[in-house]
Amino acid sequence: MKPCKRLVFILLVFFVIGMGVSAYGNDLHAKLNQGTPASQSNSTKKNTLTLAATSYTSDENHFFSVQAGVYNSKEKADRMMVHLINKGYQPYIVQTQDDQQQTLYIIRIGDYVDIQSATKAATTFNKGEHMSAVVTQISSVTLPDASSPLLASSDDATKKETVNDSSSTKTQVATLEQVNENGNGEEKTETTQESAPSQDQVDQAPIEPEPASSVTSTPDQSAEPKDSGQGPTPDLSNMQQKNGNLSELQQRLENLQKEVEQMKREAEIRKKLETTEEEKASKEKEILSAAGREYTLMRTGTLGFEYGLSYAYRSYDVIQEAYKVEHNSDHTLTNAITLEYALWDNITLNATFPFEYEYDKLGTDDSKTVTDLGDPSFGIQYQPMKAGGRWPTTILTGGLDIPLGRSPYEIIVDKDLATSSGFYALSVGMSMSSSIDPVIAFGNVGYSYKFSVTDLHQKRWGSILEEVDPGSVIGLSMGMGYAISYKLSVNVLYQYSYGLNTEYHFKDAGTRSSGTTVSSLFRVGTGWRISENRSFSTSLTIGLTNDDPDFLLSLRIPFEFKLLDK
Repeated sequence: MKPCKRLVFILLVFFVIGMGVSAYGNDLHAKLNQGTPASQSNSTKKNTLTLAATSYTSDENHFFSVQAGVYNSKEKADRMMVHLINKGYQPYIVQTQDDQQQTLYIIRIGDYVDIQSATKAATTFNKGEHMSAVVTQISSVTLPDASSPLLASSDDATKKETVNDSSSTKTQVATLEQVNENGNGEEKTETTQESAPSQDQVDQAPIEPEPASSVTSTPDQSAEPKDSGQGPTPDLSNMQQKNGNLSELQQRLENLQKEVEQMKREAEIRKKLETTEEEKASKEKEILSAAGREYTLMRTGTLGFEYGLSYAYRSYDVIQEAYKVEHNSDHTLTNAITLEYALWDNITLNATFPFEYEYDKLGTDDSKTVTDLGDPSFGIQYQPMKAGGRWPTTILTGGLDIPLGRSPYEIIVDKDLATSSGFYALSVGMSMSSSIDPVIAFGNVGYSYKFSVTDLHQKRWGSILEEVDPGSVIGLSMGMGYAISYKLSVNVLYQYSYGLNTEYHFKDAGTRSSGTTVSSLFRVGTGWRISENRSFSTSLTIGLTNDDPDFLLSLRIPFEFKLLDK
């Protein structure tokens, strides 16, 4: 799984677990702190307490008690008793049964003459101990047997109550909050519902409240507890298990949070190290520009200027007489200026103006030199479809060479040197490039048609040359480039061309043919970035046939100027 998909999956798991933990925590908190609503019908409750809450009037001598909790386990109730006794309270246990004959243990911490005193004591207890004690009538349940060992340790441990089957016509149950809202001195005939404390309340360290006055009454063991409509008693062992599960989920959630944060940091670092699409396109353009201008285009309204310098060396031997061989060497230094302008993003015009210096060494004594213009060329580049996608980037090219230099058909052959091909040439081609990580592959195919040269009058080979029909040339090249670093790239290229026959028409000697020619070159180039907007390229080309130069060194320095902001 990729890191981005893995990050999305973990975030989804994080969200689902968080929602589950939140829902579970809210449900558990509601069960522990609020109890069962008094409005629920007794017919729909299971395992309810059979505790009667009898109404009273202001002129009746009823007493009230503060209830700290209800437990279905004697062991848990005893632990709560020990905890409250150690805190300075005088608790006692009231034992009764629910409608399914399960024994319940109700812990009370004090009895009071009026409901205002009981409410005040319960409020003080809740604030100090962070528990949920409620106010109830003393006569609501049967008191426990005095033989309880824990009850014997307290003066009030022998308290017992009988169930008062009152003839009141109305039984009311209210929460402690309702009693507090009406605790303004008025005697309101409402009692609170019996409720059990949560397991967390046993572990909390309560603050000692003011001692509450207690009242002792005589229990009646024969009395049957009556149904008060109280909801089911929470199973504290299940709650403790759920609390453990909740803690485990919270721990897993924290671990997931740490893992997600770690993945985010790693993703940020990876993003900084990754190359953006813009940087990638810029790097590809630099690599292809180092390989050749025919592989790249410029943005609309951009003016390009390039200076090129090349040096070519070619050597060969000439047999002059029997047993006499002369070694000749040609040295050609060419300076070229190229101008480019982008009409649109997919069309660029260009023009190249060369200036050449040639030095020809003949044997050991003779030499010839010439300095003159070369043949300028004008061209156009057109990209028919947008780069990217399944197909490689394709650029169509067209060019025209104009023979403005010193023509080889107008000089004195034995004394002068030429700087021009001597004829017009029209060329078309197609360049293609594609990124194949980690390299960029490129190639070119082209065709050049050379126009005939007429009206000549040159002495050559003992006759008068009147016309030349140069043969067309078909060529192809292929190579690849690779970025070694942010500032350096390398490229290799192989170029092959095949030239058809060239025919020479003489005045008195008829027509002669030179035969076909083959050119094969291998080039190694480099691209160097010297600043954010400046770079240059170098190359070494080696000729593989006799018609090619021995080697060719070149240097190109391009510049770009933004004329239009689009």
